[in-house]
Amino acid sequence: MKRIFTFLTLSALWFVAIASVASAGGWAVVTLDALPTNLVVNEPVKIGMMIRQHGKTPWVYDNVRVRGFHSTGETFATRAKMDARGHYTATLNFPRAGKWQWAVASGLAPEWQTMPDLQVANSAPDEVLLAEAIAAKNATPTWQAALSPSLLLALGVIGLAGSAGGLFYWLRARK
Repeated sequence: MKRIFTFLTLSALWFVAIASVASAGGWAVVTLDALPTNLVVNEPVKIGMMIRQHGKTPWVYDNVRVRGFHSTGETFATRAKMDARGHYTATLNFPRAGKWQWAVASGLAPEWQTMPDLQVANSAPDEVLLAEAIAAKNATPTWQAALSPSLLLALGVIGLAGSAGGLFYWLRARK
C-alpha cells in the first residue's frame, strides 16, 4: 500500500511538472487603458490597450484585432493600430443597444482574450440611466471587498499545510 501511495504521489508531481513546462511561453496579457463607458449606438469610441508578452515585454504585432458579439448574433470586427511599442488603439462602433461581449486577439495564446461585457444605450440620456442602474447593481458588499486575493491565497496555503500535516499524521499512526 505504501509503495502504491508513493508511486501515485510521485506520478502526480511528475505530471504537474511536465504540464507547467509544456504550457510555458507564447502567452500574452492584454491590459485596457480604461474600460469604455457611456457607450451609445453608432457613436464610435476609441479604446487603448497594452499587450505584454509573458506579462512583461511589450508585444509588437501587426494583426491585433478586436471583435464584439451581441446576444442577437450580430458581430463586428476591427483592427487595432500600434501607436507606441506594445500599445494599441482601436475604434469600436456598436450597431445595436444592449450587452456586448468582446475580445482581443493579440497573436499569442490565448488566441482571443475576453474583456468585460459592455452595455450600450440607444441614446445619451438612456446611457445615464443605464450607468446608474449598473452602478447600483455592481455595488460590492463590504464583506466581499475584504476577501482580497492575498487573503484567499493565504487561506489556501494554510489549508494545504493542514491537509499535508493530517496525511502525515495518519500515515505515521498506521505504522
